[in-house]
Amino acid sequence: MTEEELEILSKSELFSGLHTGEINSLLSDYLFKPGRYKKADIIAIQGDNYSNLYVVMDGSVLSEISDPAGKRVKLEIFTRSSIIAPGIIFAIDNTLPVTITAETDCLLLSFSKEMVVSILQSNRTCMINYLSL
Repeated sequence: MTEEELEILSKSELFSGLHTGEINSLLSDYLFKPGRYKKADIIAIQGDNYSNLYVVMDGSVLSEISDPAGKRVKLEIFTRSSIIAPGIIFAIDNTLPVTITAETDCLLLSFSKEMVVSILQSNRTCMINYLSL
């Protein structure tokens, strides 16, 4: 990972309180392929199985919900360093209750559920940070 990416992650709620070197050590065994999305691209659809945790590395992402009549309501905007829907990944029913759309061109870093578990098991600060989300 680049120093800039590590700096962005250090500002996320998951890695808060860790130095970039600590984050780099935690993530050094994993290969990351950031996802690039154009403005208005759908990243995940309401009802999808949410099995990866996303961190916004650049740009902004919007979550919105649709009612049965198709009316869409904006719920939250996620910007750089934000974690998208952290509570869903470990839920018994991890069905995404919202649609996630790129509000601007954006770059997201994806963490598999297994990767998140490994990070939480190996770093107490990350575990406490995650539990407080």
